[in-house]
Amino acid sequence: MKIYLLLLSLLATTGANAECWIVDNMKGYSAFSQDGYKFEENSIDDGKISLDIKNKNITVKQIGNSSFGEGITYTPVNDNAFSGHSTSLGMTIIENWVITKENKVLFNRSVLDTDNPDMTSTTALVGDIIGKC
Repeated sequence: MKIYLLLLSLLATTGANAECWIVDNMKGYSAFSQDGYKFEENSIDDGKISLDIKNKNITVKQIGNSSFGEGITYTPVNDNAFSGHSTSLGMTIIENWVITKENKVLFNRSVLDTDNPDMTSTTALVGDIIGKC
């Protein structure tokens, strides 16, 4: 019985640590310094996004756009959530991604741009999980 429970728990954690989702319909709001941080509608219209979580190796890519997510280091928070950050060329980016039980993706990003302060911003988007990779 103990061996059965051990095998069952190993199978449950193995599947949860390796997931890949396809996301579409990312819509929400952004606020930029240059506009006095007034929130305006925003979306990612340039294609679907893949969120690939393999243990602690996380990749975020926009399908057809090789630079999307580039340079951001992601860290898992749990099986369905991760955070990312990047600091380079006077810009700091902090992102959070959450995959819900309702097959939604919650995304937020803060950008601090010391070289171009007008581009300092915050964004919150919600998208749909439309499939697995």
